[in-house]
Amino acid sequence: MRKLLPLFLFLACSCATVAQLSQLDSLLQLAKAHQQEDGVKLRLLNDIAFEYNFTEPEKGIETADRAILLAKSLDDNVGLASAYSNKGVNYAALGDDSSALHMYRTALEIYTREDNFPGMARIYNNMAIVLVGISNYADALDYYTKSFSVFEKLDNKPQMARSLNNMGVVYLYLADYPKALEYYLKALTILESSDDDYARANSLSNIGIVYKNLFDYKKALEFHNEALELYTKTGNRQGIANTLGNIGVVYDNSNDPKLAVEYYRKALAINNVLGNKKRIASDLINIGVALQNLDDPAGAKDHFERALALCKSSGDKNTLAIVLNQLGDLYANVPDSVFASISLGGSSRFGTALEYFENSLAVARETGAVDRQSETWENLSGIYEKMKLHDKALEAYKQYIVFRDSIHNVENGKRVTRTEMEFEFQKKEALAAARIENERILRNAAIGVAIILLVAAISTFIFYKRKVDAEKTRKAAEFRATVASTEMKALRLQMNPHFIFNALNSISDYISRNNVDQANYYLVKFSKLMRTTLENSEHSEVGLAADLEALEYYMQLESLRSGNKFSYSIKVDEDVDTENTMVPPMLFQPFVENSIVHGFTGKNVQGHISIHVQARDERVHYVIEDNGVGLAQAKNANSFGSSNNKKSMGLKITRERIDIINRTRKTNASMEITDTGRGTRATVILPLQLSI
Repeated sequence: MRKLLPLFLFLACSCATVAQLSQLDSLLQLAKAHQQEDGVKLRLLNDIAFEYNFTEPEKGIETADRAILLAKSLDDNVGLASAYSNKGVNYAALGDDSSALHMYRTALEIYTREDNFPGMARIYNNMAIVLVGISNYADALDYYTKSFSVFEKLDNKPQMARSLNNMGVVYLYLADYPKALEYYLKALTILESSDDDYARANSLSNIGIVYKNLFDYKKALEFHNEALELYTKTGNRQGIANTLGNIGVVYDNSNDPKLAVEYYRKALAINNVLGNKKRIASDLINIGVALQNLDDPAGAKDHFERALALCKSSGDKNTLAIVLNQLGDLYANVPDSVFASISLGGSSRFGTALEYFENSLAVARETGAVDRQSETWENLSGIYEKMKLHDKALEAYKQYIVFRDSIHNVENGKRVTRTEMEFEFQKKEALAAARIENERILRNAAIGVAIILLVAAISTFIFYKRKVDAEKTRKAAEFRATVASTEMKALRLQMNPHFIFNALNSISDYISRNNVDQANYYLVKFSKLMRTTLENSEHSEVGLAADLEALEYYMQLESLRSGNKFSYSIKVDEDVDTENTMVPPMLFQPFVENSIVHGFTGKNVQGHISIHVQARDERVHYVIEDNGVGLAQAKNANSFGSSNNKKSMGLKITRERIDIINRTRKTNASMEITDTGRGTRATVILPLQLSI
């Protein structure tokens, strides 16, 4: 009797994470904490969807659907392709190959449009895995080759190892064991320097399968147990289940079916939780074979028939050929004394067995599985002999010999030995290179000590210089922050909510009184002031003409709002170039505002504000003067420049801006406020700064 070969194919996806329960828990906590529906949330959902394929594929599909909706809303094509790929991974974990292929093709179309070669390569790999499952080996190898070529160009060694490992699986299905071993060992060589325990476990498990098929059960167990240890370390339940099944096969082939059943049932329990139809069918067949060896044909038949139904529903032809063969073997060889209890009657048993064998051979021929055909021809020879059809029995036996020899010939043995020797030689070369490197390090140690002392001295100097530089950088950063903060305060002062509210109220008042022309005029001035203020705020300096224009808009609005209770004049000396003289934007607005708000309060005469700009000794003098109540009276009323011993915010910010000018230009800019007896005068002196 032959046993099912429970293979585990390495699934590559857009999220290159190892499926660990702790990893999944961490991702779920992060997703719960991150409420915003953005790119970060999309990446978390994609990672979670992939992780679920190892534990709860149904939840993985639900999470992938959430990722698909979010990716579409964000117009994130790469994230969308990843979501479709992860949905396919979970369908594959459930054994739904048709849905998995559909998802992969959708993802591949998106990756191709985006010229995303790593994504395309991963999808090639995943599609090939599914194609192997439905026994389309030629197309699977083609996709694996495409995947490997892309990863090789990208020098992505972990993904190269995955592709090589999966190529080995294809050759394992085709019973080309030396070729399979060659690919597995190449993959393992790449992974030796990697911390990817999951990938290494996968290669070790498949190498164990090769040795099992070559009847070297001791080596097979060594590799499987090492793989089981790594799968357990990573928390990969599917890997654990597959390896438990593989160990069961080794014990079954070693004539210990009772121990084999224990391992099979452990694997089945995990696969039932995961809902993986293919793996469940594999475990059921293996348990059935072991029960048949333990003289429990009724239990064997029950497990085989349950597996048969799963294979037909999942479309797994390779496993279908196996279970048909096992049912035929059961009908052909069960003792007559117990046959009646599990079948319809003694006369039909050989005919039923023959029908199962012929169906198995047809499926094996369709898939090109050499080992399946070999097993079935051997069984056909036996059933023909029981049916006294000796000519057919001889012909079937000849076919069996042909297929058997093609699998287990002397040349294959030589190729296996040669491959093993090459692998061991490469390992020895690597060890020798490591020893030489260690000797070189020791030889240079003495020189290194001297160099270290020299470097220490240099490092001390560098450390000190860096400390000094860091302190300078810190102070510069603090100054930049002060500048930014002051500029923001100045902008907020200019965009005073109280002023804006008053302006909008004035416009509303004009409209309510049907004074549309005045409302339009006020609105135009207001919009020009807002636009000019915002445009000027983007620059640390603007032309004097533009700044005076914005200041005039402000005075016009305030004059209109107050019922023209004050007038203004702006005088610029002829030797001042208003277009090229640069000043900080709206630096003088706080002085004008104080004159309007405080200087004219309580005074019945018409107010007036004069602005005079003069150039003297490479400096520009700005004089803002009003005929208000004066500085002393304003202070006594707690309305100008000071309130409860606190300086006016506007004047405070203006002083800070002038201090910044002095620090950056190394000048002596200044501001002064005096009481003229007829009002208040503010004088600001700035260095002459011309645009280049």
